[in-house]
Amino acid sequence: MTFRLGRVVARAALFFLLGWMLSACGSLRSDSAPISLEQQWADEEDALLTEPVVYDPLESVNRKIFLFNDRLYFWAFNPTATAYAKVVPKDVRGSLNRAVDNLIFPVRFCNCLLQGKVRGAGVELGRFTVNTTLGLAGLTDPAADVFGLEPPPVEDLGQSLGVHGVGTGPYLCLPFYGPSNLRDAAGLFGDRLITPAFYLTADDFAAGSTYYLTDLVNRLS
Repeated sequence: MTFRLGRVVARAALFFLLGWMLSACGSLRSDSAPISLEQQWADEEDALLTEPVVYDPLESVNRKIFLFNDRLYFWAFNPTATAYAKVVPKDVRGSLNRAVDNLIFPVRFCNCLLQGKVRGAGVELGRFTVNTTLGLAGLTDPAADVFGLEPPPVEDLGQSLGVHGVGTGPYLCLPFYGPSNLRDAAGLFGDRLITPAFYLTADDFAAGSTYYLTDLVNRLS
């Protein structure tokens, strides 16, 4: 009885060993066999289906503009903003930011109305009225500090176009501004047309350049 059981165990072990060797040889053959060109194409298609594809038809232009912005920032704007921050006190820089934000009130107000945000438009109107008068043209913010009118989320024409179903379009890197898209770039141009500073400096290139560059450096600081 013991001898017969031993033969059964030995036979089972032999079958197991032979099966393992055959499977190992089969996997070795499949690994070493060359992959066909059709299989490579199929693998690449599967990879494209699983990996995100960036829609950037303007890539060559965007790369050049990105490089321009990058060098302009590190070589010019960043050193200028650093030196500017050492000369101009932080409180003064904050007041200038508030004054410029107050000046572009029409952009936020009109886009609130375009998006149907009536309450936001009312808050923007109230803030502009209070800060222009009591806040010395927006240099201070009594609308929030005294009357509790906190600024609502900033609205622009690009967002308004999106609310009304306009797609973003391709990715677009803008000079001086950086990453954007075709819809927001068009919205940026439209917003400029309802900004008072645009008309105040339209006939004077030097004044317009000074205004926008000073605002940019002040914000960077």
